[in-house]
Amino acid sequence: MARNKSNRRQVAFLFGEGNCNTAALLGGKGAGLAELVSLGMPVPPGFTVTTSVARAFAQHRRTPGRLAWHVERGMAAIERQTGKRFGDPGNPLLVSVRSGAAVSMPGMMDTVLNLGMNQEITRGLAAVTGPRFAWDCYRRFLAMFGEIVLGIPRSFFAEIIDKVKADRGLVMDSQLSANALEQVCQEYRTMMELLERPMIDEPQEQLEKALVAVLESWNNPRAREYRRINRIPGDLGTAVNVQAMVFGNRDSASGTGVAFSHNCNTGEPGLWGEFLADAQGEDVVAGSRTPMPIAGMADWNPELYSRLEDIVGKLAAHRNHVVDVEFTVESGRLYILQVRAAKLAPEAAVTIATHLVWEERATRQEALALVPAEHVQALKTPAFNPRALELA
Repeated sequence: MARNKSNRRQVAFLFGEGNCNTAALLGGKGAGLAELVSLGMPVPPGFTVTTSVARAFAQHRRTPGRLAWHVERGMAAIERQTGKRFGDPGNPLLVSVRSGAAVSMPGMMDTVLNLGMNQEITRGLAAVTGPRFAWDCYRRFLAMFGEIVLGIPRSFFAEIIDKVKADRGLVMDSQLSANALEQVCQEYRTMMELLERPMIDEPQEQLEKALVAVLESWNNPRAREYRRINRIPGDLGTAVNVQAMVFGNRDSASGTGVAFSHNCNTGEPGLWGEFLADAQGEDVVAGSRTPMPIAGMADWNPELYSRLEDIVGKLAAHRNHVVDVEFTVESGRLYILQVRAAKLAPEAAVTIATHLVWEERATRQEALALVPAEHVQALKTPAFNPRALELA
């Protein structure tokens, strides 16, 4: 009876579970993941904690009691689908914990990747995948968890890794050896101890703390200011997505990127975006490495590029809109992590709307409804010819 009662008051859903795919309930990211699963796309398994939890947390400063059961259920489902165990050094499951508001707020809230690691688990992972990959994942996790959950400034971690690189005459993080990365991790932990904010080593406690930290990020200063500027209601709350990690930094056959179904500046059809080999998503966001144009992926792995092109085209056709697709490649295997409506420049929005009418995929009225009034106004405003400005 307790289980049926929990189901009636469900606050977390497995990706694609039932017909619960609205952004108001699952957030934009969670709804997109549910959509991807329903279409049979290659999505790492996971679950979404609903926006109702964030609203309850904002009101009472604690999560609903029934959340723990739903999180346990969700983690058990991920374990079944991956064949890995959360907290098992011999076969560890690592997860990401990401925010996902109903209205897109890119970069405003927090994310924790590689969650579920400690020193013992890192050594166990090293035995399976190789030591450099394992210690690289652990140093990323320590820095992200330390900043997002424990409140340690990012600069403290940057100073340590920069010194280790300087001592070895290195420039890039990717040049650090396994031994150097292990040293970075030990120095991170020592610094955390000295600040009296020691690292949490128990994976379940890490997950609980990360969930709360992501919920709290809904009301951080930058998120509040973004909502004020964009007139987004402050009582919507964010969903939280817990998902099995896939690793774009696993080896030279791995990578991460973002792909669009059209050029978002001009409206020209065809795959557009960027890709970074042997990297995780935060490498692109942090600007520590420069990604290549997505077309370069065709040389890196023609088969995967063709498959990505096919998937992005199908998603654009399904939505009848330009899509923005985040993806990761782990050891030659493609995973889709997110789909959403792409943000378009005025020229692109008008061009695409016009083509929809020409192709008889939309009426004039429907096409006009897709173009914000400010985009039309922007195109009417005198401006420099981009090519002439570039030459000048």
